[in-house]
Amino acid sequence: IFVREFAISLRRFGLSVVDPATDARIEQAYATAIAEGRWVNTLAEINSDEYWAEGVQSYFDANLEEPDDREPNSSHNQVDTRGELHDYDRTLHDIAFTVFGNSTWRPCSAETG
Repeated sequence: IFVREFAISLRRFGLSVVDPATDARIEQAYATAIAEGRWVNTLAEINSDEYWAEGVQSYFDANLEEPDDREPNSSHNQVDTRGELHDYDRTLHDIAFTVFGNSTWRPCSAETG
């Protein structure tokens, strides 16, 4: 949830002000993805903020790992890693890369430190 909400806040209070061109790219990428039938029955389908947030979570491998044949369930589909995002929605992946670079940050748990 933290990564998701951070992504939305970054867009609303950061990108939209200091980098409106990237914000416009997110909006256009969302419109294109929906028109092409991507993200059906997921949170990313709701609006461009949710689309961006889902993409950022996957970019940082912060979505729960799901089977690759998983059917969308109104929240998520099978896209939950950077590589899967790259293959599924290259435009969204590339926008995240522009914003965050090739960051190696990944979430950790209490078990892994």
